[in-house]
Amino acid sequence: MAAATPKKRPLRYPLGSIDDYTDFLLFEELLYQKSFDKGLGGLVGGSSTGEAEKDLAQTFAGLKIKEASKSYANAKAVNTIILPIPGNISDSQAVTYGEDNLNSLAAAAVSAVAKGVQNDNLLSGLGEIMNKVGGAAMGLASDGGMKDPSALFFGSMAANVFGANTSFESLLSRSTGQIINPNLELLFSGVALRQFTFDFNFVPRSAEEGNRVKEIIRTFKIAMSARRSAAGQGLFISAPNVFRLSYKSGSKDHPFLNKFKIMALENMSVNYTASGQYSTYDDGTPVHMQMQLAFKELNPIYAEDYNDVGGVGY
Repeated sequence: MAAATPKKRPLRYPLGSIDDYTDFLLFEELLYQKSFDKGLGGLVGGSSTGEAEKDLAQTFAGLKIKEASKSYANAKAVNTIILPIPGNISDSQAVTYGEDNLNSLAAAAVSAVAKGVQNDNLLSGLGEIMNKVGGAAMGLASDGGMKDPSALFFGSMAANVFGANTSFESLLSRSTGQIINPNLELLFSGVALRQFTFDFNFVPRSAEEGNRVKEIIRTFKIAMSARRSAAGQGLFISAPNVFRLSYKSGSKDHPFLNKFKIMALENMSVNYTASGQYSTYDDGTPVHMQMQLAFKELNPIYAEDYNDVGGVGY
């Protein structure tokens, strides 16, 4: 079956003129673009050049990933859809943090290992590690009023041989009423992708407007659908197209509302009986429909992104 021909004219609901005082939400469908600059370079397949240095450079070039928002900066829209700004619009931003602890003994071990592995003599390096960790343990013991930490350490090992389930830390707590300070800290662990959900109500007032609503729904459905690859006898499927969204005030960007990065349409649902009962016009067009679109941005937001946008930013 031949693919549907993309419609080049803007699809707008409701029908009517848009002037400098009209606010609306603009959807631009863009062809999906790969993130790698030059594919996978030398990572896949054998060497074709026979020159190790050149192959290695090609491999690293293949690993250079472009941020999606920059890749689509000058992309031309396949389809353009203009809809009124829906109610309950909002934006939210989040980063992720996680709890982590590193007690002084572990910190001493990390420092000792980092220096010990640089030692040319393996035995000497291992000895240096043990001496430093042992010295740190004795220092902690004297600070905590404990005379012989090695007794507790080897005691816990011996107890476990006979089926106990204990540790140096638990014996330390039992014998002294103290624990090693875990130095608990909340650490930054990553960024999150933003999600947006929009709800639109369609109440066609004419046959032409009903046809336009049908085209809008169909266009969104086709855009978010994966495509069978022409090569490989259907072995591969291609990614759906993506969207560039923007709040507009006339022909300009909205001076206040948030901006968006390039987004994928993850979920779409249409209720053809939005009034709670089935009712259509003579041509079969439902009298009241509700469409919900759920988008997710392809890239997270970084502080530097705010340098190029106005209003409230992202």
